Amino acid sequence: MVSNKTKKLIISKSKRPPSNEIEVIDEYGDKRCFPITGELPLTIYVDKKEVVTLMTLGHYPESLVIGYLRNQGFINHLMN
Repeated sequence: MVSNKTKKLIISKSKRPPSNEIEVIDEYGDKRCFPITGELPLTIYVDKKEVVTLMTLGHYPESLVIGYLRNQGFINHLMN
């Protein structure tokens, strides 16, 4: 008997804080805290070969990779 179980794709809810507080000196010479956003590189590999390095804020990296691979024609369906 052949099993027809459907595989379920599990995506984390991984994310980084939207910004970090840094101390700056404003135009008047006063110190104050200022939020700053930083990007991170995310390199995608397919069959152990580097495909691309994307810059990301770090939210939902799996969704970013799936969207990129689908857009570029590497995959047609999520279960490929």
